[in-house]
Amino acid sequence: MSVIIRTFGVSRLLAVGVSLLLLVGCASLRPGFTQPQVNVTGLRLLPAEAGELAPRIGVRLRVTNPNPDDLVISGMSYSMALQGFDLLNGVSANVPVLKAYSDTPMELELSANILELVRLARSLSRTKAGETIAYEFAAKLDTGRYSPSIRIKESGDVNFESMYAQP
Repeated sequence: MSVIIRTFGVSRLLAVGVSLLLLVGCASLRPGFTQPQVNVTGLRLLPAEAGELAPRIGVRLRVTNPNPDDLVISGMSYSMALQGFDLLNGVSANVPVLKAYSDTPMELELSANILELVRLARSLSRTKAGETIAYEFAAKLDTGRYSPSIRIKESGDVNFESMYAQP
C-alpha cells in the first residue's frame, strides 16, 4: 500500500477515490426514470384495535409503474391529510413488486393522530351533508440502500359518506 501511495501520491489517490464515488452516485440516478403514479381507489374505516381510541383507515391504491423495469420496494412510509389536517400515517415492509408497465393494487392501513382527529371532527361539524373532503396521499418508497427513495403524491376530493362503504 505504501508503494502505491508513493507512486501516485496522496492527492492522485484521493482524486481517483472521489471520481469513483461520483460515478457510483450518478449510476443510482436512473436516467430515463419516470415517477410511479398513485391513485386512491377506496377508503374505509377499520375497527380500532383493543385499547386504542383512534380508528384506523384502510386505503386502497393502484400504483402504476410506467418504467421498463420492475421496481422492488423494500418498504414504504405514507401519510394522508384530510381537509389539510395531517391525520393519518403508517409504514409497511410488505410491499409488492411494482411490475414494469403495469398497475399494482395495494391496501394499506393508516393510524389516526387523535389530536388531529379532534380538530378534523370540529371542522367537519361545520360542513353540510354530502360535501366532499379534500385529501392528499403521500408516500416514500424505499428501493434499497444504494438508490434514492421515490416520493409519490396524489390528491383529490372524497365524499365523507364513502368512508363508511363496505369492501
